[in-house]
Amino acid sequence: MVAIVAGAIVAFLILFFWAALLATLADLTSSDAAGRGLAQAFAAFEIVLIWVLLAILLLLAGRKATMPSGTAAAAFLLLPLSGAASLVALGLLTAPHLRPYMWPIITPALVPPIVVAYCAWAALPPPMRLRVPADTATGVTWAIVLFTSLAIVPMYFIHPQ
Repeated sequence: MVAIVAGAIVAFLILFFWAALLATLADLTSSDAAGRGLAQAFAAFEIVLIWVLLAILLLLAGRKATMPSGTAAAAFLLLPLSGAASLVALGLLTAPHLRPYMWPIITPALVPPIVVAYCAWAALPPPMRLRVPADTATGVTWAIVLFTSLAIVPMYFIHPQ
Protein backbone atom coordinates (compact mmCIF):
# COMPACT_ATOMS: atom_id res chain seq x y z
CA MET A 1 0.00 0.00 0.00
CA VAL A 2 2.83 2.40 0.86
CA ALA A 3 4.52 1.71 -2.49
CA ILE A 4 1.30 2.50 -4.35
CA VAL A 5 0.87 5.81 -2.53
CA ALA A 6 4.55 6.66 -3.09
CA GLY A 7 4.18 5.76 -6.76
CA ALA A 8 1.10 7.95 -7.09
CA ILE A 9 2.93 10.89 -5.51
CA VAL A 10 5.95 10.41 -7.79
CA ALA A 11 3.66 10.12 -10.83
CA PHE A 12 1.90 13.35 -9.84
CA LEU A 13 5.25 15.11 -9.49
CA ILE A 14 6.37 13.82 -12.88
CA LEU A 15 3.23 15.07 -14.59
CA PHE A 16 3.41 18.43 -12.79
CA PHE A 17 7.03 19.05 -13.83
CA TRP A 18 6.31 17.62 -17.29
CA ALA A 19 3.64 20.29 -17.87
CA ALA A 20 6.09 22.96 -16.70
CA LEU A 21 8.79 21.52 -18.98
CA LEU A 22 6.57 21.63 -22.04
CA ALA A 23 5.67 25.25 -21.32
CA THR A 24 9.34 26.11 -20.90
CA LEU A 25 10.45 24.28 -24.07
CA ALA A 26 7.71 25.89 -26.14
CA ASP A 27 8.86 29.38 -25.16
CA LEU A 28 12.66 29.34 -24.93
CA THR A 29 13.26 32.34 -27.18
CA SER A 30 10.79 34.99 -26.06
CA SER A 31 13.14 36.98 -23.85
CA ASP A 32 16.49 38.74 -23.90
CA ALA A 33 19.76 36.79 -23.81
CA ALA A 34 19.81 36.44 -20.02
CA GLY A 35 16.19 35.28 -19.98
CA ARG A 36 16.85 32.74 -22.73
CA GLY A 37 19.86 31.38 -20.83
CA LEU A 38 17.84 31.11 -17.64
CA ALA A 39 14.99 29.38 -19.48
CA GLN A 40 17.42 26.88 -21.01
CA ALA A 41 19.01 26.16 -17.63
CA PHE A 42 15.61 25.72 -16.04
CA ALA A 43 14.50 23.38 -18.86
CA ALA A 44 17.67 21.28 -18.43
CA PHE A 45 17.00 21.05 -14.69
CA GLU A 46 13.39 20.01 -15.38
CA ILE A 47 14.51 17.31 -17.82
CA VAL A 48 17.00 15.83 -15.37
CA LEU A 49 14.47 15.99 -12.52
CA ILE A 50 11.73 14.32 -14.57
CA TRP A 51 14.00 11.50 -15.75
CA VAL A 52 15.25 10.86 -12.21
CA LEU A 53 11.62 10.72 -11.04
CA LEU A 54 10.79 8.36 -13.94
CA ALA A 55 13.60 6.04 -12.81
CA ILE A 56 12.27 6.13 -9.24
CA LEU A 57 8.75 5.39 -10.48
CA LEU A 58 9.98 2.44 -12.53
CA LEU A 59 11.85 1.09 -9.50
CA LEU A 60 8.72 1.43 -7.34
CA ALA A 61 6.56 -0.22 -10.00
CA GLY A 62 9.12 -2.97 -10.52
CA ARG A 63 9.25 -3.79 -6.81
CA LYS A 64 5.51 -3.74 -6.18
CA ALA A 65 4.03 -4.71 -9.53
CA THR A 66 4.60 -7.71 -11.72
CA MET A 67 6.41 -6.62 -14.86
CA PRO A 68 7.53 -8.84 -17.72
CA SER A 69 11.13 -10.04 -17.47
CA GLY A 70 12.56 -7.90 -20.29
CA THR A 71 11.20 -4.67 -18.85
CA ALA A 72 14.14 -4.00 -16.56
CA ALA A 73 16.65 -4.34 -19.40
CA ALA A 74 14.59 -2.16 -21.71
CA ALA A 75 14.11 0.49 -19.03
CA PHE A 76 17.80 0.40 -18.06
CA LEU A 77 18.82 1.13 -21.67
CA LEU A 78 15.98 3.23 -23.04
CA LEU A 79 15.18 5.58 -20.17
CA PRO A 80 18.67 7.18 -20.12
CA LEU A 81 18.64 7.23 -23.94
CA SER A 82 15.38 9.17 -23.94
CA GLY A 83 16.75 11.54 -21.30
CA ALA A 84 19.80 12.26 -23.45
CA ALA A 85 17.54 12.73 -26.49
CA SER A 86 15.47 15.22 -24.49
CA LEU A 87 18.59 17.21 -23.65
CA VAL A 88 19.53 17.23 -27.36
CA ALA A 89 15.98 18.38 -28.11
CA LEU A 90 16.48 21.25 -25.68
CA GLY A 91 19.52 22.33 -27.68
CA LEU A 92 17.58 22.17 -30.94
CA LEU A 93 14.63 24.08 -29.51
CA THR A 94 16.84 27.08 -28.74
CA ALA A 95 16.39 28.02 -32.41
CA PRO A 96 12.78 27.05 -33.19
CA HIS A 97 12.74 29.21 -36.33
CA LEU A 98 15.25 26.83 -37.98
CA ARG A 99 14.68 23.30 -39.24
CA PRO A 100 13.38 21.01 -37.63
CA TYR A 101 11.40 23.83 -36.01
CA MET A 102 9.43 22.60 -32.96
CA TRP A 103 9.53 18.87 -33.84
CA PRO A 104 12.25 17.99 -31.29
CA ILE A 105 9.71 18.58 -28.51
CA ILE A 106 8.25 15.16 -29.35
CA THR A 107 10.66 13.23 -27.08
CA PRO A 108 10.16 15.22 -23.87
CA ALA A 109 6.45 15.47 -24.67
CA LEU A 110 5.75 11.75 -25.17
CA VAL A 111 8.13 9.74 -23.00
CA PRO A 112 7.09 10.83 -19.47
CA PRO A 113 3.32 10.23 -19.84
CA ILE A 114 3.94 6.93 -21.65
CA VAL A 115 6.22 5.65 -18.88
CA VAL A 116 3.82 6.87 -16.18
CA ALA A 117 0.92 5.11 -17.93
CA TYR A 118 2.99 1.91 -18.18
CA CYS A 119 3.80 2.01 -14.47
CA ALA A 120 0.12 2.62 -13.68
CA TRP A 121 -0.79 -0.40 -15.83
CA ALA A 122 1.84 -2.52 -14.04
CA ALA A 123 0.41 -1.52 -10.65
CA LEU A 124 -3.12 -2.64 -11.55
CA PRO A 125 -4.46 -5.81 -9.96
CA PRO A 126 -3.83 -8.86 -12.18
CA PRO A 127 -7.45 -9.31 -13.35
CA MET A 128 -7.56 -5.71 -14.61
CA ARG A 129 -4.09 -5.98 -16.16
CA LEU A 130 -5.26 -8.88 -18.34
CA ARG A 131 -7.29 -6.49 -20.51
CA VAL A 132 -4.00 -5.36 -22.07
CA PRO A 133 -1.54 -8.25 -22.41
CA ALA A 134 1.86 -7.76 -20.80
CA ASP A 135 3.75 -8.26 -24.06
CA THR A 136 1.61 -5.63 -25.79
CA ALA A 137 1.91 -3.05 -23.02
CA THR A 138 5.65 -3.56 -22.67
CA GLY A 139 6.33 -3.68 -26.39
CA VAL A 140 4.30 -0.60 -27.22
CA THR A 141 5.70 1.42 -24.32
CA TRP A 142 9.35 0.76 -25.01
CA ALA A 143 8.93 0.93 -28.79
CA ILE A 144 7.52 4.46 -28.42
CA VAL A 145 10.38 5.41 -26.10
CA LEU A 146 12.93 3.98 -28.56
CA PHE A 147 11.32 5.60 -31.61
CA THR A 148 11.03 9.05 -30.05
CA SER A 149 14.60 8.82 -28.74
CA LEU A 150 16.02 7.85 -32.12
CA ALA A 151 13.87 10.41 -33.94
CA ILE A 152 16.09 13.16 -32.56
CA VAL A 153 19.09 11.92 -34.61
CA PRO A 154 17.89 13.03 -38.07
CA MET A 155 16.57 16.24 -36.54
CA TYR A 156 20.01 16.95 -35.15
CA PHE A 157 21.62 16.47 -38.56
CA ILE A 158 19.16 18.67 -40.48
CA HIS A 159 19.53 21.48 -37.94
CA PRO A 160 21.89 24.13 -39.32
CA GLN A 161 24.92 24.33 -37.03
